[in-house]
Amino acid sequence: MRRVPVHRSRRGWAAPGHPIMIWALVLCLSGCSALPEHAPPELSVPARFKEDVPWIAAGQHGDKQIPGTWWTLFGDARLDALESAASSASPDMAIANAVYAQAIAAVADSRSSLMPTVSVGASASRQREGTYTAAGTRIVSTLQDKTYVGIEVGWEPDVWGGKRAQIESLETLEQAAAARRHGVRLSVTALLAANYLALRQVDAMLVLRQRALQIDRELAAIESSDLRLGRRSADDVLHTGIAVDEDQASLALLQRSRANNEHAIAVLSGRAPADFHLAPTPAPETVPQQVPVSLPAQLLQRRPDIVQAERAMAASNARVGAARTAWFPAISLGAADSANGVSLRHLFDLPWHLWAVGLSLTQTLFDGGRRSAALDAERARHEEQVARYRLTVLTAFQEVEDALSSQQRLRQRDALYRRSLETNRKLAQSQQKRRRLGLASRRDVLVAEREVLLSEMTWRSGISETEQNIVFLIKSLGGGWQSGADGAATVEGQPAQATPR
Repeated sequence: MRRVPVHRSRRGWAAPGHPIMIWALVLCLSGCSALPEHAPPELSVPARFKEDVPWIAAGQHGDKQIPGTWWTLFGDARLDALESAASSASPDMAIANAVYAQAIAAVADSRSSLMPTVSVGASASRQREGTYTAAGTRIVSTLQDKTYVGIEVGWEPDVWGGKRAQIESLETLEQAAAARRHGVRLSVTALLAANYLALRQVDAMLVLRQRALQIDRELAAIESSDLRLGRRSADDVLHTGIAVDEDQASLALLQRSRANNEHAIAVLSGRAPADFHLAPTPAPETVPQQVPVSLPAQLLQRRPDIVQAERAMAASNARVGAARTAWFPAISLGAADSANGVSLRHLFDLPWHLWAVGLSLTQTLFDGGRRSAALDAERARHEEQVARYRLTVLTAFQEVEDALSSQQRLRQRDALYRRSLETNRKLAQSQQKRRRLGLASRRDVLVAEREVLLSEMTWRSGISETEQNIVFLIKSLGGGWQSGADGAATVEGQPAQATPR
């Protein structure tokens, strides 16, 4: 048989519908994107905080800053050890780490959608078949082998950018999860510090209250003795009895507060309350005198909740872009190569070897408004996230202003309480001198000492409130942060995972 020559036309490879041109066209179109540009809303950020008190050192990265381990400002080695344990063993931190790991996995899963899928299949079987003869008088049994080997490639190119928009959304949610993890760590360390500082002050209050109980019991004994001598009335004895009962009630409440604080510290440290105990420790008489405060605009990059809200807003913006692609046709490409045969020896011989290449295009013509509703819903969610972002920023400014205002007034109050305490101590010393000179009684000395104890308890309560406010201020500022070698901000001693774009 004569062989017929094959002549290729000049436009053979450029003919419409040729597989190579189809793939090239799809690759060109895949550069399109429906992702809208993310632009954070304009916010009116003040140049400085309203409560600009003298002890604040506000400024840029080069100025004095809160250390990453901010709790060291309180100068307590036991608090430092507890904070270190809580940062690694807290159940809340374990939950936040798991959520962050899920976000990372979701991004990796989404990125895989940009790649083609390749599957391979193979099968081999032997079967016996029976057929009637032409005369239909008997059945002829035959043994037949069947083999198959095939490979399939499928790819849905991201022509309109819908998949890239979904990936962008998940990437920003991953950054939001990282910010949330920083926020959880800040909340855990702040809550632990608040409970520990409160417990430390309770221990000091227990010592003072027990001493007050001893004095009131001694005064009660003196009043009872004077009553028998006719120098005091029964009412005076009743009053001293009431003071003793109040001291005992106050001791019970203080012991309850100590137990609750200790239990909270145990759970925050990842331990059961029954297996945890903190021995009483004397509380210092001073609190940190200076907490550096940054410029208001830097809160937008430092506070984990603000970063999380901004990233959630960016993710919703990306989902709007993904919803827009629903109006474009879905394009998918596929290729298959397979071999079928009656035996392995003839598996790859023609005509058993088959291949196919194809393109699929699907366009929805009518869906009853489903795509429009989905896009409207995503736009509404984006507006919700924008509003939440604004609210988060305003709330952050409010919390810092509240903490600064409270800090200034609390320090003024503490100074007055301290002055009152020193005055009562001088009066008690004066009564002791008068006692040695025979000008004052034992009762007068005890009353003066009791006033000192009450004044010190009042001052201690104020110091405790001031310490709690310092913790709240540091938390409101986004916790400790430092300036890295490249000038990038780090939060809680860790690289910032997300910053507003």
